[in-house]
Amino acid sequence: MIIKKNSHLLFFLSIGIFISILVMSLVSSAYYSFNKREIEEAPSEERVYFIYKMYDQQISSKIEEWDLADTKVDDNLINYLKSLPNVKKVLFGDQEIDVELLKELKETYPNIDFEYKVIINNTQYDSSVEKLDLQKMKVTDLKLLANKLKLLPNLKYVDLSNCSLSNEELAYLRELVPGVEIHWIIHMGKWSLKTDVTSFSVLIYHFDYERLKSDDIKVLKYCTHLQALDLGHQAITDISVIGKYLTKLRILILADNKISDISPLASLKHLHYIELFMNNIEDISILKQLPELVDVNLCYLWKITDFSPLYELPLVERVWLVGTKANNTVINNIKLNSPNVKVVNTGSGSTNSGWRTHERYWEMIKMYRNPYYLSSSFTKYDGVKGYSLN
Repeated sequence: MIIKKNSHLLFFLSIGIFISILVMSLVSSAYYSFNKREIEEAPSEERVYFIYKMYDQQISSKIEEWDLADTKVDDNLINYLKSLPNVKKVLFGDQEIDVELLKELKETYPNIDFEYKVIINNTQYDSSVEKLDLQKMKVTDLKLLANKLKLLPNLKYVDLSNCSLSNEELAYLRELVPGVEIHWIIHMGKWSLKTDVTSFSVLIYHFDYERLKSDDIKVLKYCTHLQALDLGHQAITDISVIGKYLTKLRILILADNKISDISPLASLKHLHYIELFMNNIEDISILKQLPELVDVNLCYLWKITDFSPLYELPLVERVWLVGTKANNTVINNIKLNSPNVKVVNTGSGSTNSGWRTHERYWEMIKMYRNPYYLSSSFTKYDGVKGYSLN
């Protein structure tokens, strides 16, 4: 009988404890929600602060920098940070954080500085890195690489030369990570160049090579930094890729090719120096749309009959017309608008009478020998008629 009474007593006692715990839980929850709102809305000097248990740490609601270097972070962090309105920086140390979690954290808390490491190609990079050398990297997941690059807010430049990706895939990576310079090496016949160079020349000294054709130069669309380009002595017919993608060009050599249409060059508003001799060109009307032209070589373009576009070049200083139909009337008309211009229409060569002894020629050669050098000789004419180089 005593056992029976004790059983009843224990039963009712358990019920009482359960109800007490439930009530305390509800009160605590309501109290937490109310006080969290109070914390966020009250002036900082009047706020009440609380201690929370998060990741086995005792965390004050007034914490401003949270060091999680020795803590395995998971999705709970997103909710934890809601209770810590004063946090300005979170440190993850050397642990690799899930890409999607980091992305969500940065989107949810744009005012918090998250310091972390990103592992790419088995190498750990700090989130503050500005330049990455990923040459010869074997890329198995292009979008994963893009997502990791996006986690580096200060990143400006990535070198992926000789990696496993094709030109098209690397161009797509550029689209996935806008604002970051992605560069690599392209191949064009017997020549190769990096996509970030500002100058490139085939520099022909011997003619025992297979000449480039129009399809070969299509890869130049990835080299939009080019400001000086020499594709002389080739077999090119179509130069549309130049006009569409290489609009920063200041120097262009297309001598001794098979070009008949130069209309794509109308977009090269900063072109200063051009060699077009020994082609099949008949119409040069687009030249009048290039107001910064200074040096123009049209030798042996015997099909030209209308030279009037040369009369409208405000900065022109040298015009070579050997082997053309240009007569004294043409020369006088050129000099009428540009009295200091030197015009050469006699001789036996495309570059005789000093074409290759002028100081600008040697400055150009310097640029071709140093693919990242831009001579001031080809920048001092900028800005004519309001054009600007972006």
